[in-house]
Amino acid sequence: MRIISSARKHRSPTEKARILAAYDASELSQAGFAARRGLVLSTLARWLRERREGQEDGPPEFVEVPRLASPAPRAASYRIHFPRGVVLELEPGFQAGELRALAKLIRDL
Repeated sequence: MRIISSARKHRSPTEKARILAAYDASELSQAGFAARRGLVLSTLARWLRERREGQEDGPPEFVEVPRLASPAPRAASYRIHFPRGVVLELEPGFQAGELRALAKLIRDL
């Protein structure tokens, strides 16, 4: 006789992200991947849908960043585009410390 557990297994966001990354790297169908990983197909499909919808939330919110360089605006020398619509513009003469502070602000978004 086989006993089937109906208890749900709760996974952390980190674990879900690892599983989705493994799915992305695999060449398996959703059904094939779910079967090999012991996942319920509808769970995998829901996680993929949630991830997709999370990426389609619309334009990113703007965050005011304090001006760390000189107060007079100048043309940007470098423009770096990050995921989720974040753009970093660096002016001529920027300091390494300023770049570190900006990178920390972007990382914390």
